[in-house]
Amino acid sequence: MSATMLSFFLLEGVLDTVLDGVVLLLSTFLILSFGYVSHDKKNNTVAIIKHGIPKERE
Repeated sequence: MSATMLSFFLLEGVLDTVLDGVVLLLSTFLILSFGYVSHDKKNNTVAIIKHGIPKERE
């Protein structure tokens, strides 16, 4: 195996790891920005939680 091929595989592995990290950070940022869906099984309600303020939806 030549050195060029080895460095290509190494670079590909590094880029893949960096891309996974970027996707993880982006999805975390989107959830924190737009809130998340909370399902209360006791009252059977679904609420969108954004910045700690529940907004009831039917």
